[in-house]
Formats: sequence, structure tokens, C-alpha cells
Amino acid sequence: MAAQAALWTIYRAHREGLEAPARAVQAFWIAQAAAVLIKGPIALMVSGLTVLTLAAADRDVRLWRALRPMWGAVWFGLLVVPWVVAIHRASDGAFWHDAVARDLLAKAARGQESHGAPPGAHLLVTPLTLWPAVLLLVPALIACWRSRAQPAARFLLAWALPFWVVYELIPTKLPHYILPTVPALCLMAGLMRSASVASKVPRWSRWVGGALWGLGAALWLVLAGWLPHWAGESAVVPLLMTAGMLGVAVWLMARAHTWLGLALSAALPAVWILGISLPHLDGLWPSREVARHLERQGLTAPLITAGYTEPSLVFWLGRQTTRLSEGDEAARLALQAPGRPVLVDARRKADFLATLTALGASAEPVAHIQGRQVNGGDWLRLTLYRVTTEVK
Repeated sequence: MAAQAALWTIYRAHREGLEAPARAVQAFWIAQAAAVLIKGPIALMVSGLTVLTLAAADRDVRLWRALRPMWGAVWFGLLVVPWVVAIHRASDGAFWHDAVARDLLAKAARGQESHGAPPGAHLLVTPLTLWPAVLLLVPALIACWRSRAQPAARFLLAWALPFWVVYELIPTKLPHYILPTVPALCLMAGLMRSASVASKVPRWSRWVGGALWGLGAALWLVLAGWLPHWAGESAVVPLLMTAGMLGVAVWLMARAHTWLGLALSAALPAVWILGISLPHLDGLWPSREVARHLERQGLTAPLITAGYTEPSLVFWLGRQTTRLSEGDEAARLALQAPGRPVLVDARRKADFLATLTALGASAEPVAHIQGRQVNGGDWLRLTLYRVTTEVK
């Protein structure tokens, strides 16, 4: 966002025949260098595609000179190069093979980690991922295209469309991959408040936007009911609340209070579903339930786990947690470190108990925890044990 905001300032000055403000140039390259440290080349790709598209649309390559790339070399030298040298030395060069060859290039060449999808997949899920802004998305795109002679509309189109097309062509797809385009799309929707832009919107596009909004609303309603059911809990309250909020949003928009209806619609996924409903679904947060049971039982020693190795355990219980794959390993470690509780997945339970018995010990179950493994969706059945050296 910072890089694109600075790029807009530079582009606007360039279109007006003025010299780009020095602060905007510095901000652009500092933001690019910081973005490389955080997320690799994505921000460079967003801005690079924007500049190339604007240069082609304007038939003017001088925008690149307005960016003063020498300052880019300076800031990358100061901020990025030291990190590059450090990571190369720390990994003995393996980082580049893993990050570039095995991750970046693999995602570009084929669907990675079972996330492959054909071109157009991002477009198909927009009623859900860009809801409720999808109501204005089709009218806004058409209005911006018809107003593309204006610098703001042209810049937003150059920001959103090329990046979206590239990610539609890349085989690996996840919904968040098109996030860099969302600010541009939302700004296009905001331009709909301009009378000069809104006047260029055909009536049929508003109906299409309304249909997409309705489809997204139905999907969010289904999701609001399905998630509690999937987590093994009641879906009645989430469904009633979601349906009520959608009903009020429709009522507002039907009475020409479109922006109020959109604001309420935005609160549905952001506040109600993600902010309130999901955190209260205990079945989706098994690691949190483990931490609660340990506190209730007064078990303060570092936990040993067998079969349940979710990283979230470390966030809830600390780095002293020992995560093991097999039940027999957990049993032996529990005897070597008396007093440590053991959390055992149902698939490792038989090996864990058999090993304890063979070693002359036993385990007392103190809590049973069920939930969903979000990564994969499998049911988890965990048992928390207190290990004793006396056979029962």
C-alpha cells in the first residue's frame, strides 16, 4: 500500500509534467525494500506490473526515469543486501534453493501443496472473498474502464488487472494471493461516489453486482451455519444472527441506503463470523482447550505430546512443550521426566499405554478433548494423561 500510494503521487506528477516529489520517490523505494524483507518479490511485482501497464497505456516510458532507480539501488543496498548476505551465510546457500527453486518457481510451474486450480478460479470465488464490495465491483470496473483517460481510473486499472491476470495463470492458487489487488478494487468502488464516474455505469451492471452480492450473502449464511456444525456445536444462534444482519442490510439497500447496507454487510464476516462466532467454537481450537484443561488440573510442568504436533501448542504453552510423533517415544520421555503431563492422540494411544505397561508404569486420564484439525479437517480425539510409576 505504501509503495503504491507513493507510486500514485509520482505518476500524477508525471502526468502533469511536474517533477516527482523527492519524498514520494524515497518512500517508494524504502517501501519496496521493506516489502522484499517481509514478503519477497511480491510488492516489486505489483508495482512493476503497474508501471509497465501505465507505460504501455500512455505510450510513455519516461515514468521509469521519474522513479529515479538509483535511489532504489541505494535503499536496497542499505536494507536488503545485508539480509541477503546474512541469510546466505546462515543457511550455507540452502535458503535460495528452498525459497526460490522449491517454493516460488514450483508454485509458478504447477499446483503446489494440493492448491492447484485452473485459470478463472480467483474470479469464481469473488462473491465470497470480495464480499460485500462485490456489489459495486462490476459497475466500478466498467465505470473505470470508460473513464480510463482519467489518471486515477487508469492507475487503479493498471494496479489491479495485470496482477490479477498473472495470478489467474499461475497454477497454484489460494484466496489470499489476490490480496494486493483488493485496495485498488475497493478504491474503484469508492469512485462510484463521484457523479462523473457513476454516470458511466450501465443499469445492467448494477443488477449483476446485486446478484453477486446476493450469492455472496447466501454463501456467508451457509458458512455461518456449517462452521459450528463442522466443529460439533450448535448452529442455531450463528444462523439467526447472520440471517438477521443480512435482512437488515437488504432493507437498508432497498431504501437507497447502499453505503450503510454495505457497512453492515462488511461487519458480518469481519466482526460477527470471524471476530465473535469463530473464537467461541471450542472445537476449532484444540490447542486452546488443551491449555485450559492443563490450567484446571493444575498441571504446570511442560507438556509432552504424541501424535498432535500443531505449532499452535507452542504459542499456548511455550517452547518447553515437547512434540513427538509416536506414542512409545512419549511414554519413555514421560518416565525420564516425572511430573510432565502427556497429551496423546487416539491413534497413538495403544502404543503409549502398551509401552508404559511394559516399563512398569501406568497413566491416569485427566481430560478428553475433541475437535477439528483445521489443516485437513480430520476429527481429533486427544487424551490428557498424568503418568505414574505404579501399575494400576
